[in-house]
Amino acid sequence: MALILIAIAIRFIVISYKKPIKENAKVIDKYQSHGTRYDFETRKGFKTVFYNTVCFDVNGKVKKFNVSPLAYDYLQKGMQGELKYIDNKYIDFDEKGEYYEK
Repeated sequence: MALILIAIAIRFIVISYKKPIKENAKVIDKYQSHGTRYDFETRKGFKTVFYNTVCFDVNGKVKKFNVSPLAYDYLQKGMQGELKYIDNKYIDFDEKGEYYEK
């Protein structure tokens, strides 16, 4: 048990000190989906969860991120700008306009 807690603590520290990656990107798709997961708060079974996923074209590769409902509403297909993320966690998207060059 102690080994697991140490591993979690090390992972948290490593993630905390990572610098965000900034890359030019374009929003190519977005969709909403749902699923179920165990409800740890009430411990009375499963609950429905909703996911807002946005797909970006980053240097010819597709990167998918689950984003907040506010970010999902803001991001539109075709938007171009600077994507900021750490590992697989979306942080921010700074729109550079329709004619932004990579």
